[in-house]
Amino acid sequence: MVTSWRKCRVTVATLALFGCSPGAAPEGFRVALVTPGSIADAAWNSGAYAGLLLVRDSLGVPVSHVEARTPAEQEEALRTYAAQGYGLIFGHGFEFQAPAERVSAQYPNAVFIVTSGERAAGKVVPLVFRLSEASYLAGMVAGGLTRSHRIGFVGGVELPPVREAYEAWAAGARAVNPKVQSRLTYLNNWDDAVMGREAAMALIRAGVDMLHHNADAAGIGVFQAARESPGVYVFGANADQAVLAPERVIGSAVIDLPRAFLTVAREARAGTLELKVESFGLASGVVRWVPNPALDSLVPPELRAKVAAAEDSNSMADGRMGRRAAGSGEGGPVSEPGVPLRDVVEYLDDFLRIRDVADEPNAVNGLQVENAGTIDRIVAAVDASLEAIEGAGERDSGSASQETGTLLLVHHGLFWEGNAPLTGRRFRRVRALIDRNLALYSAHIPLDIHPDVGNNIVLARRLGIELEGWFGEHRGAPIGVHGRLALPRHELVSQIDSLLGTEARLLPGGPAATSRVGIITGGAGGFIGQARDAGLDTFITGEGAHHTYFDAMEFGLNVIYAGHYATEQVGVQALAQHLGLRFQLPWEFHRHPTGL
Repeated sequence: MVTSWRKCRVTVATLALFGCSPGAAPEGFRVALVTPGSIADAAWNSGAYAGLLLVRDSLGVPVSHVEARTPAEQEEALRTYAAQGYGLIFGHGFEFQAPAERVSAQYPNAVFIVTSGERAAGKVVPLVFRLSEASYLAGMVAGGLTRSHRIGFVGGVELPPVREAYEAWAAGARAVNPKVQSRLTYLNNWDDAVMGREAAMALIRAGVDMLHHNADAAGIGVFQAARESPGVYVFGANADQAVLAPERVIGSAVIDLPRAFLTVAREARAGTLELKVESFGLASGVVRWVPNPALDSLVPPELRAKVAAAEDSNSMADGRMGRRAAGSGEGGPVSEPGVPLRDVVEYLDDFLRIRDVADEPNAVNGLQVENAGTIDRIVAAVDASLEAIEGAGERDSGSASQETGTLLLVHHGLFWEGNAPLTGRRFRRVRALIDRNLALYSAHIPLDIHPDVGNNIVLARRLGIELEGWFGEHRGAPIGVHGRLALPRHELVSQIDSLLGTEARLLPGGPAATSRVGIITGGAGGFIGQARDAGLDTFITGEGAHHTYFDAMEFGLNVIYAGHYATEQVGVQALAQHLGLRFQLPWEFHRHPTGL
């Protein structure tokens, strides 16, 4: 759905209408769009471009578009449009959040819209499309139709909206067919249709007969694979993609980007746009499940009825919530009156293997403080600080009853000082949790090493590392991941900075171009020797001691210190997203960066 590290030149496709071009600056309201990939992808970027054209035709305003693939190019494009006086600038993808915030601070007169963004900040307004709701319905159809009981998903790059679509697809399939096995592959690429076809063919050889994707132009290869494979069907994403393989596309999970763009542009021009997260689900009509009429006869009436009932339930829940408040994630509809806390805790304990993973004695993994017994919301944060607790307790008035509360999900819990009196700041933290009906769940090493939502593996995937194995022994078990990534080391540092919103420090002891890269997030500078022993040339972690500079230089190893806090944001967010989908709860990530 969204794109990230595409290494290609900027291609300008400006709509020189009403005498407007990127080099001109006429008076009046103007709208710009920056896409991270080609508008010929028949999906995510083409939908945004169609939205820009609709804004032009409906409002009669000058518009302009530019394609910018790398983080540096994307920030430059946003800054250029802002400097030229464009009043409304769309950054089309999750990766535009941090660049938009930086540019907005310099150009306060422009409004920046970040599709699939994560938070409102000043005049940066995220548009959240809960495509997961439509992907869930697609999964239900796939689960009901599969003969092999194996379904597959091809993602471009592992970013939150893409992962969430996959989670919903798998959950929908299992809702109607508990025997379903779901397979997932990421391409670390958004443009290569050949790679998309090869990934889909590999899934088909593994027995998959129902395919879904969120891979932009690379996803076209998935349709090619389905056309070449008898008995295999595919589900479209972001747009109605039945035209790509009319005889093989069962339906599509669709985002009506033009409708959303026009709604926002109208409000921005009128000065009525609220500077908060704007969220669209099934009830809004912006997100839809669109069956392919040509293959409708393949779907049995009873399965069609189940999908319709789920769609109605989802829409009603969405209608109760309306547009979500700032900071909200895409966790799905809220259950009423709440989910039993014990059910969530039991699931987390099993999913994270809380009792099996060795950790520091004072880590106290698992439920640390319970609440009144039910939750209707998840807040994720890195640390259980007083600031995080108080922030998690802030809710819209009337958003919950006294009986339901919030689960605060953290990586660093309360009790690192060991068995000590409940006084001072320890007392203030616990009192704040109880006063706000907050339950606190902490996962330290179990979250670091998790093979699906762990800090190390999620960061590796988002950087495009081709994973090969584990390294770095901690209490008898490996904790870090490593793999292959061919990239100039300075470009890798830039990608980390943009992805994590940090300023990474490079200790340049290794080669100028990376090849074998390992990750252990947090304070893992002491693992430099084990990184060397694993044959790595580059090691990414959060922080380390003074002497590690000399270790890196003398071992011939690039070491990238990206910040303890910054590197450990990703796992708790991935876990919150997973949990939100599993229990159909909204989730939020609250940032409280330490600078360390």
